[in-house]
Amino acid sequence: MADKKYKCFDISVSDHVANLVLSRPDELNTMSRDFWVELGDVCEEINRNSEIRVVVMSSTGKHFCAGMDLSAFSNGVDNIPDDKKPDNSRIGEAVYRVAKELQGYISSLEKIRVPVIAAIQGGCVGGAVDLVTACDIRMASNDAFFCIQEINIGMAADVGTLQRLPKLIPDSKMREMAYTGRRMYAEEAKDAGLVSDVFESQEKLLEGANKIANEIASKSPVAIYGLKAVMNYSRDHNVNDSLEYNALWSGAMLSQKDMTEAMTANMEKREASFDKLVERIHEMISMGINNLAYGDFRVGKVIEILDDDMVKIKMKKPGVLKNKMRISSHRTYHWVGGGAEDRIEDITQLLEALNKKDPRTLWEHYSSGSSEPFDEEKVKIKRDEGIKYLNFEIQMIKEKLKNNTYGENTTSDMDDMSYFMEVIETIDSVAIARITGSTAPVYRVRIGDYVRIDN
Repeated sequence: MADKKYKCFDISVSDHVANLVLSRPDELNTMSRDFWVELGDVCEEINRNSEIRVVVMSSTGKHFCAGMDLSAFSNGVDNIPDDKKPDNSRIGEAVYRVAKELQGYISSLEKIRVPVIAAIQGGCVGGAVDLVTACDIRMASNDAFFCIQEINIGMAADVGTLQRLPKLIPDSKMREMAYTGRRMYAEEAKDAGLVSDVFESQEKLLEGANKIANEIASKSPVAIYGLKAVMNYSRDHNVNDSLEYNALWSGAMLSQKDMTEAMTANMEKREASFDKLVERIHEMISMGINNLAYGDFRVGKVIEILDDDMVKIKMKKPGVLKNKMRISSHRTYHWVGGGAEDRIEDITQLLEALNKKDPRTLWEHYSSGSSEPFDEEKVKIKRDEGIKYLNFEIQMIKEKLKNNTYGENTTSDMDDMSYFMEVIETIDSVAIARITGSTAPVYRVRIGDYVRIDN
């Protein structure tokens, strides 16, 4: 991770804390095209790094971020001759698609498994407000100010501010800011609950943010992951559903080992020491295990990609879509119109395959190309984590069936990346489907690389 270079970010990791720094002070850290793409990449890298337990996001220069670089997102239609211009509906669709992509990049920050602390100095303007509202904790220097800038340039904020900010500050105050485009300075932001603390300088701000980060990093990483997942879920769902989700998470992910270590360390008046998360757990689950369990299934190739967000899927026969079809990315499986019973059946098959597989065979699959020696205990730990995850999947599906909330187009609540597909039309043996949403649009080109159809 440290070897990867970004144009808009610097990132370093020390003592389980990742320091993510916006690094274009001469351009006021504006959100260029590179910024958005790199934000998705950075979040993915953080999510995969088992050493990281918390992120401190800070900036350089006088201002945290001056918002969107509007020049980089011009649609260019003014330069097209009138007789060749797309009609308004097509222009509107293109703008819609861009907005969804940018929303997805911001959401990827919110969805990573570790808490993100935003350390804000100077101006936090326009798109930067979208960015920090997707963080878990916000702190500011006394010169910081926040501005929903979009109204000042004749548009409505569209990348997350209007959705997240009302859950952080009083609705009336948020609306006032959105309608007027006025600045909210640091002390007012603290009083309103937007930031948790204000510091006299940027230096003190970074000290305070890293102090909190180090405190978080000293806790169980499994527990921290669970806290973030449950709190985010509870924010967006009713109390009963959230309680059920919390119970299911505890049943699947509660670490007796970490609890014992935390209590023992407290009694012995020492710092607790927790194992890092299993390396490459995501790859292990999504690539190694899935390949092992589903290796005998028939796979069909996507034959066409239309207008960036349309896929044409070759089907075995007309109507099979209504039976069962899964669309696979490189790391998750997605069901379109598939029944919950089919999904439970598939997961059950996967569980059976995992229990039967020889540890050395598993090791050979997920450690392909690695020189790391075979470690049976490590394999068993990884397999157990995978089994916990899959059992949790089954519990969630059954609960959704019980509450009549299992939809035709759905993905697991636990997926790090979620893509939603809407079937548009079925013609002969071809189904036309649209990608209706994505938490990480940067991966759009990879979606639907393969289609697997099972009778």
